[in-house]
Amino acid sequence: MAADEGREATSPQIVRGRIAGMVKGGFEVETPLGPGFCSLGQVDARRVTDASSFLNRELDFAVQGRDDASGRMRLSRRKLLEREARAQAAELRRRIVPDAVLSGRVARLTDFGAFIDLGGVEGMVHVSEVAHGRVERPADVLDVGQDVDVRVLKVGKSRGGRGKPGSGRIALSIKAAQENPWNRVGETFAPWHVADGRIVRVTDFGAFLELAPGVEGLLHAAELPRGALDKLEEASKGGAVMAVLVLEVDAKRRRIALAPAPGGMAVGEKVEPLPLRVGAAVTGRVEEVQPGAVVLRLGPGQQGVIPNAEMDTPRGSDHKAEFPRGTEIEAEVLRVEAGGRRARLSRKRLQRRQEREEIARHAKSQSIESLSTLGDLLQRARDAKRS
Repeated sequence: MAADEGREATSPQIVRGRIAGMVKGGFEVETPLGPGFCSLGQVDARRVTDASSFLNRELDFAVQGRDDASGRMRLSRRKLLEREARAQAAELRRRIVPDAVLSGRVARLTDFGAFIDLGGVEGMVHVSEVAHGRVERPADVLDVGQDVDVRVLKVGKSRGGRGKPGSGRIALSIKAAQENPWNRVGETFAPWHVADGRIVRVTDFGAFLELAPGVEGLLHAAELPRGALDKLEEASKGGAVMAVLVLEVDAKRRRIALAPAPGGMAVGEKVEPLPLRVGAAVTGRVEEVQPGAVVLRLGPGQQGVIPNAEMDTPRGSDHKAEFPRGTEIEAEVLRVEAGGRRARLSRKRLQRRQEREEIARHAKSQSIESLSTLGDLLQRARDAKRS
């Protein structure tokens, strides 16, 4: 109670006044307590560029004393504004806690981030927290003076480990205050549908394409013809867009598998995948001959692998020479993997099955022929008996 009384005792007297005119160095102010004077530097908390804009305005002022010569009160509006700002900042600091969502305004932009004015307290949004999508420079997506919502990530301690809450460095995030685009990715992208993607970067194992702000998919090298990655690397420099086929969507792990879309298909169209089931015979074209297997392209986004032991060729055969790229091979499905996108195949098993079926057909035809011969003999015997 004593502390509160002490603060009240030092609080300045406040008077309401109308700015009646401009004089040298400031303003004449009419108040119920008599005339007053407010200097140009005391009429606002910021630098005044248009003094005439204050004329005839009624404002609150703090009484700082009286001029001995003229008897006019010395007034300051700035003192009240600064006190109000300190009170607001103190209240704001109490609300600046991790995970709090606040409104602010972009104060400054740098290459590494954006400084946000939260209302007298400033925090920083690192470039990696500006948006869900890839951002090279904050100035590409933000403007000074723009209003934004931010989420508090971390509140550092002031120097020396002491100070009021929120008085240290404040790490903010704009993207964390927005809905995560991966939450609805399953509603936007469906397997076996065509989508557009902007090539953002290329690696040794494939190319990453931005399908929507903050949502990227991987076009794996295994889905591309030889040499395609070099062409995609060049295309990525200009932010090229290409049509892709969505193969799989895993929102929980934030992964989308892609393949090149078949030519002539529009965004949103569905591609009917080749039905793969164990024991079925399928036909594919040789895409690659590896040291231990032959890889077939069964359809867009679908591959088949025939291990050398299942090729039904003599040991030591040169599969590259015998089965050049594009050669059609028929094989039996041994196992289906990756949700119907890959299959383990056997050329040997299919050929053995076809041989057995051919033998069975031949044996059946021989039996029918034998029965036909026996029928002829019986008929001739009956005819002889009648005669």
